[in-house]
Amino acid sequence: MFPKIRRTQYCPAGHSSKDFAYSDRQNYVHSGICDLCTKERFIQELKTCSSGNANIDKIIQESQINNPYYNLQWMPYDNFQNINHKVDGSRGSVYSAKLKNGRKECWNFLKQDWEYVLIGHKVALKEITDSRYDIASFLKMKPIYNRKGYIAEYYGFSKNPSTQNYIFVMELFDDDLHGFINRTYLDLEWKLKIDILLTMICGLRSLHAENYVHCNFHGRNTLVCNYFDEYYNSDIVRVSIDFDSCKLENDLILNSDHKNNETYGSIPYIPPEVLRGNKFTIEGDVYSFGGIMYEMVTAQRPFADQAHDTYLMMTYMVL
Repeated sequence: MFPKIRRTQYCPAGHSSKDFAYSDRQNYVHSGICDLCTKERFIQELKTCSSGNANIDKIIQESQINNPYYNLQWMPYDNFQNINHKVDGSRGSVYSAKLKNGRKECWNFLKQDWEYVLIGHKVALKEITDSRYDIASFLKMKPIYNRKGYIAEYYGFSKNPSTQNYIFVMELFDDDLHGFINRTYLDLEWKLKIDILLTMICGLRSLHAENYVHCNFHGRNTLVCNYFDEYYNSDIVRVSIDFDSCKLENDLILNSDHKNNETYGSIPYIPPEVLRGNKFTIEGDVYSFGGIMYEMVTAQRPFADQAHDTYLMMTYMVL
C-alpha cells in the first residue's frame, strides 16, 4: 500500500494549505474556510470598526493574528439583547446579556460572509467605570489564557454608547464562590470542596507559570457554574478564576518604589506585607488562597467577627 498523498488546497485568494497560518500550524483550507483569509478579514474590518483606542486596537489585532479562533474581538453594543444588571464591583458593574448575532468564528470565502458561533448565547458584560484601571495592560495578557480551562474566558470587547465606558464581554457564570458556598454549604461534600480547591490551585499555577500575580484573589472573583453533564450523567461544578487584577511580577518589582498606590481588594485576603506598602507577590496569592480555604471549611470569611475597616487593616499590618 502506498501512503495517501494529501492534495494541496487553494482558496480564491491564492492561499495554499501548505502555507503557514501561524508559527506552529499550517493553513487550513476546506469547505469555504481559510485561516489566512480569516486573519486578513479581521485586520481589514478593524480599520473601519475600532475601539477608538489605538493601544486596544493593536492588542485586539495581535490576538487575532496569533490565532483567530481564540481571540479578542471588537463587538458592537447593538449585538447585546436582554441586558440585566447583575452586581456592582470595585471597578464597575456586571450585566448579563444575550448575543443577538453571536461571535465571529471564521470567514467563509464561498458565502463571502462570516460564520458565527454563540448565537443567542448568554454572556456577562463587565463595564469598567474606574478610570484608573489600565485596560490596555490587562488586554496584553488576555490572549494567553483563552484556552486554559481554569481561567474565565473573555470573548471580546465593547463600549457602552451612553456612558462611553469600555466593556469586557466574557462567559457568564451562575455565581461567585462566596455566594456558592453560602448557598450550598450544608449540602457540599468534602470531595467536592477539595476538587474546587484543587481546580483553583491549577488556575493559580497556570498564572504563576506565566509570571503573573493575581493581586486580588478571593471568593468574589472566583466564578462558579453548575450544570448537568449528559455524558457523565451527573451534575458538574465548574470553577474558573477571573484574572482582571493580574499583573506581571516583573512590572510589580519595577514599580515597587511607588508604595501604596495600588493597594486594593478584600481586606481579609490581602497579605499583611501589602498593607504595609510592599508589592504583591506570588507568595501573596498563596496567602490569599489560604483565606479561601478557610472560607470553604467554615462558610465564613476570615475575620468575619470584625468590621473590615481601617482598624482591622492597622491590626492586620502588625501581624
